[in-house]
Parts: sequence; structure tokens; C-alpha cells
Amino acid sequence: SAQTAPVALVDLDCSAIEGFPVITKAPAGVKAVEEYGSVKISNGAKFQMELSTVYDYTLDKAKKEIEANDINKLKKYVIDEPNGIVYQTEVMGTTQYHFIYYLNGEETSYSFTNVKGPTYSLESAKTMYNAAKASKIK
Repeated sequence: SAQTAPVALVDLDCSAIEGFPVITKAPAGVKAVEEYGSVKISNGAKFQMELSTVYDYTLDKAKKEIEANDINKLKKYVIDEPNGIVYQTEVMGTTQYHFIYYLNGEETSYSFTNVKGPTYSLESAKTMYNAAKASKIK
């Protein structure tokens, strides 16, 4: 079967949104939009990230919540790194992939997560995770 080319990611500067001096990566043409105090970075399809400010919501806390969720059940961590995870869940027989990545600054830390709602493939989750990992604070 023909391999689909990986999505090309370009720099996306979110700093026009107050409180988010962050440059991330996204497919060309995707815009950063403020939504409920977070930043939504979405092409409306396979690439839908949410960038938020984090206070004390650590990766350990996030993992405990994920592991305790008995509706959207954790199947496995596909990627398990100090600053982020890609994980597989199952909800009502449907396999889903999600990610969380933490970008830690000196004064403020940020989290990237997939926008809740859509079902993402592993490929999509990994693309978003890698975009988040490539982010930097201005």
C-alpha cells in the first residue's frame, strides 16, 4: 500500500494571543484562535491541538486521571516520555489515540493536548505530539 507522506509542519506563532508567547508547529494554513482562555490550533480534521496554561496539573496527575477513567479506558502508552505521552484508549469498542505534552518555561508552563471530541488515528496523534515537542517559548 502506498505510504501517505507525513504532514509537513511549519512554524505557527501564537504570541498574538495574550499569555501565549509560544511558537509551535502546525500544517500550513492553520491558525491559532483563542477559545475559552486556551488556544485552539486546528485544521478542522486530523490536526486539532489545544494549548493551555498549566499551573499544577503535572503529567503524573494527568496519567492518574487517564488510568482511573473507566469509560474511556487506557489500553497502553504508545510514547511515554518525561514531558509527554501518546496513549491508546478504548471507548465503547472504538480505539482512540490521544496526546499530552508539557512545555515548561521559567515562569509559566503550557500543555498541548488533542482537542476532545474527534477520534484520532495513531498517526494523527503522533503528528500533533511531534508538533508540540517542537514548540518553544519566545
